[in-house]
Amino acid sequence: RNIKWKLGFVELDIMHDFNKAKELSPDRADVLADAARFMLHLANINAGNREAENQSLSAARQTLVQALNIDPRHLLALRMYAMLCERQQKYDEAMSVIDQALSVQPSESLAYYRCSLQRRMGDLEGAIQGLSGIANRTEDRRERVRAILGRISIYRAQNRPREAETDYAYLAQHYAPELREMEQQSAESAE
Repeated sequence: RNIKWKLGFVELDIMHDFNKAKELSPDRADVLADAARFMLHLANINAGNREAENQSLSAARQTLVQALNIDPRHLLALRMYAMLCERQQKYDEAMSVIDQALSVQPSESLAYYRCSLQRRMGDLEGAIQGLSGIANRTEDRRERVRAILGRISIYRAQNRPREAETDYAYLAQHYAPELREMEQQSAESAE
C-alpha cells in the first residue's frame, strides 16, 4: 500500500519514488541512507497518522539495515539509525550506534548528540563529562562556550547552583564576547 502525500493540489506518491530509488541502487549505502533520511522526515510529517508513521519508520529501519550491511561505517546511515532508535525510545541501541559512529569519525556534532542521548537516558553525570570533554578538546571558542552552557543547563536542572555559577563566571571572565553573542541569539530565537 502506498502512502499518498498531499501538498496543495499535488499528490506525490512517496513510496513509489522511495522504492524506485532502492531498486535502482540496492548496493549503494549512500543512496539508501538518503532514502531512509527522507522516510524519517516523512514519518515526522505523518506523526498524526499512526499507520502511515509506522510504515515510514519500518521502511526507514529496513533501508538503514540494508545500508549498514553494505557499509557498516557509513556515517549518515549510522546517524540516521541512531535517530530512528531514539525516536522509538531505544536509547541504549541509539547510544551503541552513536559510539560506533564516533569510532569511525570523531566529531563534535556526534559528541553533542551522544550527550543529548545521555541526558534523555537520565545519565546526567555522563552528559556533563561528555560536555566537559568537548569544552576541553575544542579550539573553537564558540564551541567551548556552547559546551559549557550545556553543562550549566544540566547543573541548573539538577539544582546545583554553585557549579552553574562557577561555570558562568568562568565564561563571563574568559569568553564574554562569545557569551553575549550566544545569549543574544538565544533570546532572538525565543521571540
